Amino acid sequence: MPTNCAAAGCATTYNKHINISFHRFPLDPKRRKEWVRLVRRKNFVPGKHTFLCSKHFEASCFDLTGQTRRLKMDAVPTIFDFCTHIKSMVETQVKESSEEEQELYSNWTI
Repeated sequence: MPTNCAAAGCATTYNKHINISFHRFPLDPKRRKEWVRLVRRKNFVPGKHTFLCSKHFEASCFDLTGQTRRLKMDAVPTIFDFCTHIKSMVETQVKESSEEEQELYSNWTI
């Protein structure tokens, strides 16, 4: 099963050839709740296999002393592009309503 980023509007999927890391939601209830709040997804409950990609964390959030990129214990995701996600939602709604209008008008005879 591929690893995908859980952030709204983020289409990042794990690829070993790209330098993007994936990080599980914290187990600590207080930190986990903060991450969920920052993700801003309605009725979102992260599971055991829910990840955020490194694109959503500032460089200062990482411990790079070893061979593996690790998040510091106090790291929180702060980089999101909510405008892109909202824009795509609006475009989808407009397209759907336009198709419904076309269907409605096509049934009219003059």
